[in-house]
Amino acid sequence: MKRSLIILLLFTAALGAGTSCKRAVPKNYNATVGADDDQDGASTEELALDGDAKWKVDLGTDANVQELQGVLQKFDTAAKHPLHDYQKLRDELQHGIDKMISECKMTGDNHEALHKWLKPLIEEVQQLKRASNAADANLVLKAINTQMNFYSEYFEV
Repeated sequence: MKRSLIILLLFTAALGAGTSCKRAVPKNYNATVGADDDQDGASTEELALDGDAKWKVDLGTDANVQELQGVLQKFDTAAKHPLHDYQKLRDELQHGIDKMISECKMTGDNHEALHKWLKPLIEEVQQLKRASNAADANLVLKAINTQMNFYSEYFEV
């Protein structure tokens, strides 16, 4: 619990004020690709293409995403895994996310679009920690894979 709080605080600090990856994601952002509702019923934009084009990411960000995809590809989703295997996967994914955030140098609209993809991924990875059994963890893993697949639909170098 304490480690989760520290990771969350580090993530929040990494997304603090500024124009690069230190820019804040709205605290009421919903962990789905799509709109989130605040107390007034307003919603933010959904993750969408940049007009008819994909959003541009820098080489460092793309390399970090490729590492995350590699971690997921190594995990045999067809095999039955005990809960601790999912916890180990979660730790590897969280490490990769933390690395991506700490190395991010993106700015502007491309950066904002990346956050609309990244925030739900972070939330799903955290769900692995809260999974109480392997069946629940496997469902979360499917959601993580779905979110990860959105990257190639919306972003390119």
